[in-house]
Amino acid sequence: MTSPFSDEKVVAVKALVPDWAVIHVHEADEFGNARIMGSVFQDILLTRAAKKTIITAERIVATEIFRMNPERTSVPHFLVEAVVLAPQGAKPGTCFGEYDVVDDGGMKAYFKAVKEDALDEYLAAVTEGRI
Repeated sequence: MTSPFSDEKVVAVKALVPDWAVIHVHEADEFGNARIMGSVFQDILLTRAAKKTIITAERIVATEIFRMNPERTSVPHFLVEAVVLAPQGAKPGTCFGEYDVVDDGGMKAYFKAVKEDALDEYLAAVTEGRI
């Protein structure tokens, strides 16, 4: 299309609006305020683009913790549909400052399960402690 600001030809792409974003954070409160320590990567953008967001968290903390340092709130409560306490919920990946090393065997098992459409079996194995 032609740019509305110049005669230059540009490519326009419709914005992605996923139904859900699911992100893992370090801390959340019961209302959905969430804090990511370290790099946020695309997580913040996902919560703004999605229609609804689910937060999984290493810890659930008191809302007062967020009130003491509101500038450290990565995701505000009004963007969040649900909060789930999920310690080590980013595994087999990493969570900065909590577990910084990727579980190589776990990651390979996950990729294999995705490739073979066997995610249910993978999740059962993780739940049962076989992976």
